[in-house]
Amino acid sequence: IEFISEILLDQFDHINKNWTDKGHRKENFRQDLHTGETILSTDISQFTEKRFCRALFNTGSIDLLGKIIDYEIPLTEPKQGKGKQSHGDIGLLSIASNQLFFIEAKKPEPSDSLLRAILEIFVYTYRLHKYGFINKFKEEYEMYGVTNHKSVPAVLVFENSAAGRQIIDVYNKSNKNKQFITLIDRINIELSKVGVEKIEFYV
Repeated sequence: IEFISEILLDQFDHINKNWTDKGHRKENFRQDLHTGETILSTDISQFTEKRFCRALFNTGSIDLLGKIIDYEIPLTEPKQGKGKQSHGDIGLLSIASNQLFFIEAKKPEPSDSLLRAILEIFVYTYRLHKYGFINKFKEEYEMYGVTNHKSVPAVLVFENSAAGRQIIDVYNKSNKNKQFITLIDRINIELSKVGVEKIEFYV
């Protein structure tokens, strides 16, 4: 994580110059077919992020994160052709008070990195706001009362996962995470430039 964080920090300005809205969905974020059900294409005992997000959606709410109003919100246009898949979706969307949470949720696997979760939710929320698509996004979710809410990117992980332990290290300002912590600070600065709050972490 420190190695990759150092590379990203070194190249951050270069990356910033090359953002594009190519392939980004401009409308149809809310999917009417989202009913909380899942296709049993894998063994029922297998824990997947998609099942986790749908289960949380079915609970209705999460402490501190409020009412869950949707899951797996697509942010890219579907690709055409055989075998083509679109990538990039917000795992969970919730609303609490005057905050709209964009949540990247990770399953309790040792290999799931906190860095990956942070980069995913950063890219999703940053592009959505940088190119003005957030206005159409909120319009589609206005039925849930989404209007002038502050946008808050969040990462939700399990305590016993690698990402959960990494969050604890970050909050303890561990010396082994200096580059990683600096990268998080830099990402939060970029988010603030497009009107997005700092990334929040939930274990």
